[in-house]
Amino acid sequence: MQEPKKRAEADPAPGVIGSDMNFTEEQLAFRESIRRMVEKHVAPIAAEIDETDRFPEELLPIFGDMGLMQLWVPEQYGGPNGNLTLMCMAREEISRVSPACGSLAGLNTMFIMPLLHFGSEEQRKRFLPLIARGGVPTAIAISEPQAGSDVSAMTTRAVKDGDAYVFMDPENFDQVHVSADILGDLAVYLQENMEVTLSLHNGVPISIELPTRVVLEISETEPVVKGQTASGSYKPAKMSNGIRVMVPPHIGTGTRIIVNTEDGAYVERAKD
Repeated sequence: MQEPKKRAEADPAPGVIGSDMNFTEEQLAFRESIRRMVEKHVAPIAAEIDETDRFPEELLPIFGDMGLMQLWVPEQYGGPNGNLTLMCMAREEISRVSPACGSLAGLNTMFIMPLLHFGSEEQRKRFLPLIARGGVPTAIAISEPQAGSDVSAMTTRAVKDGDAYVFMDPENFDQVHVSADILGDLAVYLQENMEVTLSLHNGVPISIELPTRVVLEISETEPVVKGQTASGSYKPAKMSNGIRVMVPPHIGTGTRIIVNTEDGAYVERAKD
């Protein structure tokens, strides 16, 4: 029978109220290594990164070597197979000097956990070993104007995937690939959070409908076209999607306008 790990009383960190929690000798050794690292690498830059709002990139390889960014990666994928206790110990020790740097410990948690709980084994074998190497920051996109960080309130998404676009059904999260040929000239009007209507035949998209009006921003304007009367004069302009449009003379760079997606014509100035 394997002997139980020895437990030791946890001495509270300076300025921290003690508790009755006991830690194993391995956990205490882990905490001591974090303290030494913090003193050497975090403390000297803590004030500076707070003042300048700079991301401390130089800490990524250090945290990675110590397994702090990839604590949750299981051993079978090359990770340290950490747990919540170690995560809390690491963040507590680092945050004593710099709460900003403390958030780097477990930075990849929200990337790792969805893979562990909902990803396929193929996805785990593809991504987790990369994270397990250490020093690799990840990011997730879960915020929308109407949803904040409420993942369940996210709406349809479309992303370019080679020669196709991928749409996600907001109700069941099914992904549908739509070729660029079906979108045609409408592709330039796709926007975040845009609700579209797809027509399918045997599960294959055959047509798509976009809103007839979209809001775009003017990025460039040119002088009024000569030979027109003041009341009927329009000038060429370029929109944020790269498409040119004729607009009234009072429309300038940075102005948001409403455009008809069916013919690309200016409709009116957008009401902010």
